[in-house]
Amino acid sequence: MNQRGAMSIFLVMGILILFFVGFMLFMRSLTIPTPKEEDYSGYAATEVEGFVNKCLLQSAMLGLQLIGAQGGVIYKSQGGVTPDSFKTTRAFYYNGSYILIGISPGEFQPGHSCVPTHPSSVYDPQQCPSVAFPFVSTDSPEISFDQRDTRPPPAYPGFLRLFNRFNLPGLYPREEYFLGMSPTWQYVGNDNSIYTNLKIFVENNITKCLDFSTFEDAGIDVQPEGELEVTPIIAEDDVSFALNYPLLVRYKGKEITMERFYVNTKVRLKPVYRFIEMLLWNEAKNFSFDILRPNIMAPAGVSYEVRMDVENMSDVLVVEDAESLVPSRNGEGFVPFVFFSVIENSQPAISYIHYQNLDVVPGLRENIINCPYLTPRENPWEETTSQLMAEIGTNMTRKAIECLWLAYRRALGVSYERAYDPDDDMLTWDFKTANCGWNQECQYKGSNLFFDNYLDLRFSDGMYTDTLHIPLELYDHPPKVSIVDKGYLDIEQPLLGISVHKILYLINGTDEDIVWGTDVDDIQLTITGYPVAPIVKENSSMGHTKLWGVAFENLGHGYDVTFTVTDKYGKSDSVTITVS
Repeated sequence: MNQRGAMSIFLVMGILILFFVGFMLFMRSLTIPTPKEEDYSGYAATEVEGFVNKCLLQSAMLGLQLIGAQGGVIYKSQGGVTPDSFKTTRAFYYNGSYILIGISPGEFQPGHSCVPTHPSSVYDPQQCPSVAFPFVSTDSPEISFDQRDTRPPPAYPGFLRLFNRFNLPGLYPREEYFLGMSPTWQYVGNDNSIYTNLKIFVENNITKCLDFSTFEDAGIDVQPEGELEVTPIIAEDDVSFALNYPLLVRYKGKEITMERFYVNTKVRLKPVYRFIEMLLWNEAKNFSFDILRPNIMAPAGVSYEVRMDVENMSDVLVVEDAESLVPSRNGEGFVPFVFFSVIENSQPAISYIHYQNLDVVPGLRENIINCPYLTPRENPWEETTSQLMAEIGTNMTRKAIECLWLAYRRALGVSYERAYDPDDDMLTWDFKTANCGWNQECQYKGSNLFFDNYLDLRFSDGMYTDTLHIPLELYDHPPKVSIVDKGYLDIEQPLLGISVHKILYLINGTDEDIVWGTDVDDIQLTITGYPVAPIVKENSSMGHTKLWGVAFENLGHGYDVTFTVTDKYGKSDSVTITVS
């Protein structure tokens, strides 16, 4: 009885479970209907759309990665529009990529001078920012670091002449030709903007992925009905890609036409590009701009560094956006979006010196003369004229030349450098004069140098140089004459029965230009106005002074006599006294 009762309980429980399962299946059949035949086309469309968008996103991300790695271009061999010839003529190989040079020097030849003409270094206005750089003109104290020669160069009419050439591709086609842009892209004859490179690259690359035969096993037939066209949409915080590609999709006897596809990459290309553009544009056109300390705020999440002198003194600018991710180059995961650009080494430019008229810059002449680096005797710069002159007989030293630059800084009261390097390299300098070699401290002497002396300044970044040639007029301080009356000297001559009375003077001739023990003997004494030639005895020379003893025969009358001392350059000083 107990055994039969237990079996009855299990039987009842089994019946209840079967009933419950059947009820649940019935309820499900009421709430989730079996797909209708007309919904099969929707299923196929979803599958095709996901496939196309995946290919579109893959090509878009690869294009963005190439744009960043190559300085804003994608080469034709990669599916872009930029000529592959640029790899050898306008690109810099670094980090496994040919990076387009963002800033290149003007079309100058090493050794050409930008301020002013040097006998051995040709000045070419087409290659230089300004003859009087950084001043507006040779007659102006105003500084303008982006001042340039506005005469159109013959090869590129209509373009302002920049010392550096700004080559960063435009973000959009219309930005390729704004005033002041390097004419690089005009050589090509087509649009090389980032927008166009992305567009053409994705259009070319996506076809490698769009293999619709993969749907055959699922019974889905996909047939293109027209050409595909990609439109990049570069917004502030992302880059989207719209694909217009007419497709006819057939599935289980049904047809549907698909045409528009869309993906969003979340890569902040635009703010990164604008930051790079601002850095490079200022670096290219403004010699006072220091890209290492730019005072330009980077967008949030964006960092940058300048890798100096990577090769041939070229610098690499690396801008990274931690908030934008692109596929890594090895295909393993994602990495922050990085944009590279190259700053090619450029020729430095020496700051102009107003040697023809120091008074153009108020206070300049006074500051040159009152240079704290030298004592007044050591300072070679003449104070009595507005023209830059060097005193005869003084040494030209590095400190003497540094007096010029210090005088400019004090007179201008603004940031002023003796020379500027466009790509912020450290500069060295040396100098030479007409009769001394480079960097030899030199004494001015020799009458043949009176009309043809000069000072050359040369700055170098280790690869390129700029030379400033300053014609110098040597200033000859006139000598000074002074007379000491020594009274009478009686000379008895018994054989003649007479006494001869001599009038004695001591003549001092002093010349500031004489360096101790060198040219003092070149001072000459002449005496005029006395009927009888006096007796003149040259005494020893001491320092800057030459001494003469002069004896006049006493004729019993007074005569106005002129004593004149003359240096070898013709400068003289005279004193007239009455000899009696």
